[in-house]
Amino acid sequence: MKTADKFAIGILLLAAGFLAYAVVGLFYKTPLAESAGISVVYAELPVTSAWIGPNSSTVVVATNTARTYLEIQNVGATSSQAVYCNTNGRAGALYTGIVIGPTSSKAWDLDNMYQGALHCRSQNASTTVFIQER
Repeated sequence: MKTADKFAIGILLLAAGFLAYAVVGLFYKTPLAESAGISVVYAELPVTSAWIGPNSSTVVVATNTARTYLEIQNVGATSSQAVYCNTNGRAGALYTGIVIGPTSSKAWDLDNMYQGALHCRSQNASTTVFIQER
């Protein structure tokens, strides 16, 4: 096989690889906060944040009967603490309800959708959570 033939085949393979990459890019949603090490934050949903302190309960999301997806991510900076969330109008309290550990998340979708308000409190220090809802 001549060098020119090898070169042509190489160019065709490179072009096919680029085309496949472009097609996949049309359908795959890149995580918004991937560089921050946060999993499953998708660009098509708006992201809001809330500051949660250790001394009182914070309403993280209000009741929304039209909600079809909700995700809360504990993304506190250097002092990330566990976050405790309660449902059904109960205030967030330590060691009760839903626990969202440091750098982890909890998601609800159509299979297990919760449409009420979420009240949360952090363990020992303030932390930040990201909220995605639709």
